[in-house]
Amino acid sequence: MAAKNSATRSAQQPSSRKVGRPSIRTPENAKAVCDLIASGNSLRQIGKIKGMPSKPAIVEWLNEDETFAAQYARARAEQADHQFDEIQEISDEVPPLVDGKMDSAFVAWQRNRVDVRKWRMSKLLPKKYGDKLALTDPTGEGPLQVVIQRFAAE
Repeated sequence: MAAKNSATRSAQQPSSRKVGRPSIRTPENAKAVCDLIASGNSLRQIGKIKGMPSKPAIVEWLNEDETFAAQYARARAEQADHQFDEIQEISDEVPPLVDGKMDSAFVAWQRNRVDVRKWRMSKLLPKKYGDKLALTDPTGEGPLQVVIQRFAAE
């Protein structure tokens, strides 16, 4: 009977062990998150790693801590540079041969991988990797000038 009472008592008492993921910001776990982002991981991927904070926790940190937000912004910029390097690696990869011919499905898949990285880079660092819109004169030296001329009806 004593064993039953002790089992009932332990089931009723709250456990001192924390349940869930860490959500306490420390310099160490903030640096770990930023390092993972800089190396190309998404918030979703980071949230799947055991011991790492979830995506909502990281978003909460961004809203509450300006220092972390600045570290995060730098990590995202590094992520764009990391993806630039990945594009080179993807482009240098030799496609396999299928029946003595280049595998067109593989080439299309690689092209898609490159295009996605280029798009992401243009969003992460638009000044560096975004499309440039040249608003200069035809010589490229001065600002673009718009001239409106009216022609008389003949």
